[in-house]
This record gives sequence, C-alpha cells and structure tokens, in this order.
Amino acid sequence: MIFGIDFDGTITKRPNILSHLCEELFYNGDKIIVISNRNENYTNRQIVEDFLANYDYEKYVSAVLLTSGIPKREYARKHNFEVDIWIDDNPVLVDFGMQGYDDLHKRDPSAIKG
Repeated sequence: MIFGIDFDGTITKRPNILSHLCEELFYNGDKIIVISNRNENYTNRQIVEDFLANYDYEKYVSAVLLTSGIPKREYARKHNFEVDIWIDDNPVLVDFGMQGYDDLHKRDPSAIKG
C-alpha cells in the first residue's frame, strides 16, 4: 500500500509518533510519501526535509512532494503515486487543493479547522 502523509499540521504536530508509524509501515512493505500543500521552492523544500531528517523520516519515505496548492491526489498521481491511505489534518486538500479549501471556507468557515 501507499500512504500519503501531510506535513504541516500532521507530521509537525506528532513527529515522533508518525515517524514510528512510518517505520512500521516501511518494514511491512508499504510505501510512504510526505505531501504538503506548500509551494515548491528551495526554501520550503529545505524546511520540510530538514524537519524530516531530525526524526529519521528519510529512512522510510519514498518521496517528499510539495504541491503548490494543487490537489494532493492529482499531484501524487502526476508523480506516479496512487495513494491508498491519506493521513491529513485538512482532508479537503487531498481532492480539492487550495481552491476547494478556500471555497469551503467561504461557504462555512466552521467546516475548516483554525
């Protein structure tokens, strides 16, 4: 299976626990990608990769993808990852990206966590 794990608000909130989860998944034969809505640029990539390195994620993670607001599922597919299970604190970003997030927030601000 392929697991897509969000960075901001997910890994950053529970880095040790999710690192242990990634280790277990990896040794079970699963593939893990870290995927973030952040813009793809040198600074963001360094921030994410340095954070992950502090918790040994690089041993278990197949890819780090920065979507620049594109829906995560679509972006993962463009990079040949068909994610089976998503772990994300804002699941609307998986299928709708920032446009979906913004639209939902306009309709119902309480639907989006703060």
